Amino acid sequence: MSDSADLQQKISRIVSLPNQNDRIKAYKELFQGGVSAKKFNIVKELLDHLLRNIDVPPPVSKGVLQWISKEEFSKLDNNAGLEVGQHLIDLIAATRNIAYEEEDALMKRQVAEIYSAKQDNEKAARTLEKINLENTSREVSAEEKADIYVQIAEYWFVEDDAVNAEKYINKAAHIIHEVQDNELKNKYKVFHASIMDSKRRFIVAAYSYYNLSNTEGMDAAQVNTLLEAALTCALLAPAGPQKARILTSLHKDPRTHSLEHFEVLDKMYLGKIIKRPDVQKFDDSLKPHQKVVSSEGFTVLAKAIIEHNIEVISKIYSNISFQELGRFLEIPAPQAEGIIAQMVSENRISASLDQRSQTIEFLSSTSGDQAMHKYNSQVYNVCSDLTQLLSDILRKHPDLQKYDTHMIQ
Repeated sequence: MSDSADLQQKISRIVSLPNQNDRIKAYKELFQGGVSAKKFNIVKELLDHLLRNIDVPPPVSKGVLQWISKEEFSKLDNNAGLEVGQHLIDLIAATRNIAYEEEDALMKRQVAEIYSAKQDNEKAARTLEKINLENTSREVSAEEKADIYVQIAEYWFVEDDAVNAEKYINKAAHIIHEVQDNELKNKYKVFHASIMDSKRRFIVAAYSYYNLSNTEGMDAAQVNTLLEAALTCALLAPAGPQKARILTSLHKDPRTHSLEHFEVLDKMYLGKIIKRPDVQKFDDSLKPHQKVVSSEGFTVLAKAIIEHNIEVISKIYSNISFQELGRFLEIPAPQAEGIIAQMVSENRISASLDQRSQTIEFLSSTSGDQAMHKYNSQVYNVCSDLTQLLSDILRKHPDLQKYDTHMIQ
């Protein structure tokens, strides 16, 4: 007797059983027997019967599928799991029965893991994309949705598809505030930062990496890696106020002072002119996507250094010719003119360009001066209050004056 005929004979006996629980138990034993004998064609034939045969009541088929997806499937090796799992997914899709949505989701997540283990992350992502998370009859928690969206983003990210990765990390962004699982939240933040980095949105990536480094629960190695990434993205970011703020945060954080490329951060923060040899080691450490060459012919780092040096020059000179600026930056004058014109148009520097005289006039920012004046006033007020507080304490407790090194007025 063939294996298929033997299976049909056993199925006939199971169908005749009056009790549904007995049927479920018998089907489970039949499934386990097929798996143990490695007769996966028989296993698939059994699954066809369970989902397509009208003699199998829905509670019976659902009970068996639930058991397979939650308990038995994980015991299969990758090859068998892929064969059986993909067949079951296709069967459920063909039936269009919403009663199996939970089992369908479980199977797709496990099959996706197998594809990923086989280094086929595109198929892993596309498998998870087919899970019904929106128009579904089952209750789907924010945690489950976010977890699946982040996992899809991870698969696309590993596949070097930043567009699809961003699409799904943005889906997760809409619901991540509802998630209570800190581990999942951190995973989302890591991939959000990594995707922004890969898309060369370095300002967003720098802030994301730095904020992550301040998250509780990160070990020392993770924190160091995040700070290195934040520093790298901050240095590569276009010049401007946002970059200045993240450079300040990183420079004032004592944890960054031991990083390999802190010296470059230090020079940029302090507004020193940076030459190409100063950043050679840093350049060597960059990843491929951070080394792309623009249509202007500059790498990301070269452009960032040029813009930084323009900012430094703007604080030293009130005006300068295109020719002299180009000589200073070691690039042709027309390129120097194009770069500073872009910075002006994006409000990243205050200057006016005179085409007739071929000169640039750097403008002082009234709003900037007002902000600095306000900041200085606030610092002065805080210092005055502290001095007054110290004076009051010492007057009330004269015995403490021996510890004070300042003269009380």
